[in-house]
Amino acid sequence: MRPDDHEHVSEPPLPYSQLQKVQQKLKQFIPKYNKLVEYDERLRKDNAQLREEIERFNQALIAREQELGKLQNDLTDLLALLRQIKQEERRSPALHARAFVRKRFLQLDADLLERGVLDHDLRVPDQEMLPLDIWLVSRNRFVEQIISYYTQKRERLLVIEDYRVVKQLIEIGLFPDIILTGAYDFGLDDPFHRSFFEFLEQLPRRVDDAYPLPEFFLITLSASIPAPKENVKPDHKSQIRHKYISKLHGLQVTVSEVRFFLEMRRCQPDIMEAEIKQEIHSLAEVTHVMMTVQKQHKTGLLAVFSNETPPDIRWAFLLFYLHGKLVKTEHTLESSALITAEGDIEPLEKEFIFTAFESQYQLNPPQQLFFFPLYEHAVLREMKAEVPL
Repeated sequence: MRPDDHEHVSEPPLPYSQLQKVQQKLKQFIPKYNKLVEYDERLRKDNAQLREEIERFNQALIAREQELGKLQNDLTDLLALLRQIKQEERRSPALHARAFVRKRFLQLDADLLERGVLDHDLRVPDQEMLPLDIWLVSRNRFVEQIISYYTQKRERLLVIEDYRVVKQLIEIGLFPDIILTGAYDFGLDDPFHRSFFEFLEQLPRRVDDAYPLPEFFLITLSASIPAPKENVKPDHKSQIRHKYISKLHGLQVTVSEVRFFLEMRRCQPDIMEAEIKQEIHSLAEVTHVMMTVQKQHKTGLLAVFSNETPPDIRWAFLLFYLHGKLVKTEHTLESSALITAEGDIEPLEKEFIFTAFESQYQLNPPQQLFFFPLYEHAVLREMKAEVPL
């Protein structure tokens, strides 16, 4: 045998006892390995499910952030509106010709007199024909253009596209003088606004008795639905008056009726307090009141309104007096208007002839007469104001 032959001799096999130990360890390792594989698969599934949940959460978070941004913008707009209203409330009480304002000043004057303040030291509230607060609830740009044209110089118009905003404003105690809307702007299946009246009927239960709901007009403009019977919703605290105007009988009549309501709303008890109020049946009866105003050298506004029988044209006639002298007149009978290709409104007041028009629609006879006392400076401001006829 050569010396290096021992390097090529194979190693002897493991003893049987050691082999048993290896096999036993292998048997213990395989179940643990299988458990680890199952645990890994379960973790992978849980991880995939968690990723899906995280993705859904991120998408929902983005949507909520967008909604939050929209709500913050709406809140900013609402707060800006509230600030404007508060500013108007601070500025307006001395300008209003409203009964409760005058009573407040009279009470203040009475208190001053009891303390021996002279008459010339008493404050006289400034007075002005303030604009009406009108909410136009519609997405119809044509209606907005028409209404804006007739309200921009005298009234205060707020355009609201979402009906839910109207309910939110009313719930926090903000009320307009007039709401103008279409038949379907409060709900596709609710052209007569039944749900809105139900909301108003429920509202007094959540409002303190010390702050009753004010009266306001709801005017519905419809192009396709005939006007129903007059819908009046009386309440022990308020009365919401609903007028339905069908545009089937012409745009000119509709606009004239809207202007009628603008002036009619101005004569409600919470807007102005009339010194004279009476029912009339002809313009001849107005002459007696005009003579009284002249003889007594009154300063104020004489308003004559027609009756409200559709589809004839409703109208209002306003006469301003300064120390018994007639200084200005206005009327709400509208002439036609032309919508140009650029979207502008051109009134055709001087070019329009009523002959053909009056053959279809008759002017309603007069029905009511009011006289409102005004201060001299209020009439002078009205004389200088440019108000469309």
